[in-house]
Amino acid sequence: MLRPIARRHPFALSTFKIEPIACLKDNYAYLVSSAGLCAAVDPSEPEPVEAALASRGLRLTHILNTHHHWDHTGGNAALKKAYGAVVVGPAKDRERIPYHRAIWHGFVLVAAALQFSSIWGEFAR
Repeated sequence: MLRPIARRHPFALSTFKIEPIACLKDNYAYLVSSAGLCAAVDPSEPEPVEAALASRGLRLTHILNTHHHWDHTGGNAALKKAYGAVVVGPAKDRERIPYHRAIWHGFVLVAAALQFSSIWGEFAR
């Protein structure tokens, strides 16, 4: 799981927004945005995410996956192709999610003008 952290970073801003985006029939992706930049978390399908980005005037820079299941990664390829977003996922799912950056516990990522710190609990092993 990734979470925005409060530490000051040259690219981090003090305000951000997290919005759920309904996907499939019973799932959600989340848009984490700041200063017009956005990261999509677990986009199971591209269309609802693309519509939300367009209606809010956001630019997608990153796709953050919590794990490899299709209902969390199904929109990755289309969104990466459309926006050139960097796909990020857990190191343990390296072979199951095509992405550019693998993360692990304690990893710090700057995405969408925010700084994120990864945390893993027993549920994520």
